[in-house]
Amino acid sequence: MKNRSGIVVAGYLGFENGGDEALLSVLVSETKRRLPDAGLTVLSARPEATRRAFGTGAVNRYDVRAVKKALSEARVFVFGGGSLLQDATSRRSLYYYLFLLRTAHRAGVRTMLLANGIGPLLRERSRNDVARALSDVDVITLRDGDSAELLCRAGVPEGMLKVTADPAFLIPCAHSRGGGGYAVVSARGGVRRAEALAELSQTLKANLGLDTLFLPMQFGRRSRNDDAALAKAAADLAGACASVWDRPFSSADAESIFGGAEITVGERLHALIFSVISGVPAVGAGADPKIESFCRASGMIYAAESEGAHLISAAARALSERDALSSRAASYSARAAYLAGENFDALESLYRA
Repeated sequence: MKNRSGIVVAGYLGFENGGDEALLSVLVSETKRRLPDAGLTVLSARPEATRRAFGTGAVNRYDVRAVKKALSEARVFVFGGGSLLQDATSRRSLYYYLFLLRTAHRAGVRTMLLANGIGPLLRERSRNDVARALSDVDVITLRDGDSAELLCRAGVPEGMLKVTADPAFLIPCAHSRGGGGYAVVSARGGVRRAEALAELSQTLKANLGLDTLFLPMQFGRRSRNDDAALAKAAADLAGACASVWDRPFSSADAESIFGGAEITVGERLHALIFSVISGVPAVGAGADPKIESFCRASGMIYAAESEGAHLISAAARALSERDALSSRAASYSARAAYLAGENFDALESLYRA
């Protein structure tokens, strides 16, 4: 191990997902600040694009030989943030990530789960396989308490787990001044939902006087979910009250997007996180457990339905309570940023050990 150097990073990377790319940007900046001599190699679906964007090494995440070689030369393997260990998307995705953990263990690499969100794990076999794989991991930090509870129920010892916060809270964002007269709406799914989202946009305008800025967090060339196509279709149907942020999200865009926003309505976790960092009251929408968990922890508003009267009512409440929710968001962001830093304290200690 003394002759090894460098860090290999895995995650849902190279897929034009704004949240996951933001997590990578934090990991790169924190690692360069704390461990300037540790080279980074990212397992990416688009290695050339990742090299250009982040100034790191990168290999194709599907090239098994290249992945094994990178791990054999690394000192630490970082299982980056996000919801990687889940079987709701597909079991194939889960077993790809478990394969990486097993391969790292066989290669003798120190391994860290960094601010992961866990689940859903719908199948007993999935829960057992995850618990077995994590028994060989050196450090586990989790972005929320619900993930810790799920792992404990699956059989992972509580003493192995540390609850921190999402690394995105370390990204500085200007506090929203509001007054722009618009809501940021970040929806997910295919274009089949365009009519319902157009109706949401028109209702926000008619009932609350708010235009809509649709914020796609997932561009779809390499994903089954194309938020951008959905946003464009919905905006076209909604008419003059709606517009679209028409390029892949970057944390550098946060001020332009949220700076004048009155509220955010989001089905994407990192749209909600950047809203809260910016001091914009947020309504988390839909049945995704991580959205409900985040709203509960941050004190934002949660609406189980992602369209219809219940969601409009939640948006109206967020607008009427804007000042109180904005203050709550600022307080929570400060606390979460401190906890997010603990992820990198743990990484630095693991690397230097």
